Amino acid sequence: EKAFSQLRRLARVPDDCVNTGWSFNSLEDGGGKGGSLMAFVEDAYIVKELSAGDHKALLKISNSYCKHVRGGDTLLCPIYIHFRDKASKRCFFVMRNSIGRGPFKALYDLKGCADDKLIEKDGDKIKAVHKRIWKVPMWCGQCAWSEARKRYYAGKLEAASLQIEL
Repeated sequence: EKAFSQLRRLARVPDDCVNTGWSFNSLEDGGGKGGSLMAFVEDAYIVKELSAGDHKALLKISNSYCKHVRGGDTLLCPIYIHFRDKASKRCFFVMRNSIGRGPFKALYDLKGCADDKLIEKDGDKIKAVHKRIWKVPMWCGQCAWSEARKRYYAGKLEAASLQIEL
């Protein structure tokens, strides 16, 4: 927590920034593969549930992550709080909402790998339709794909070819 409190101080984020404006009942599916729940705290912050593995990984890298973000030369979204709900024992983190709430002309989830994807286009959410080994017809060519799968795949290609000048 000491490392994250330094990031809060640097960004002038109060320690009680998420004490109001959301509840555990307002958590919704974040839309990712992991199925993590998330909630928006006004337009300023996002509270996101962590899997046990992600919780352990965040604990392991928290000091180096915070040092990197404090350096200022990063596109990583700052995480301000990492906590466990005592009642449910679930783990969460709070990060700055760097993108707002939409609707968006285009919203991408870019990780720099094959997981890059288009999340929203012209205000419409893009449903993730994964090509899994047990979905045999999907392996028989695009003629067997649903319109939703075609749209999702086109979004992945668009995300992969996106060039952002910094």
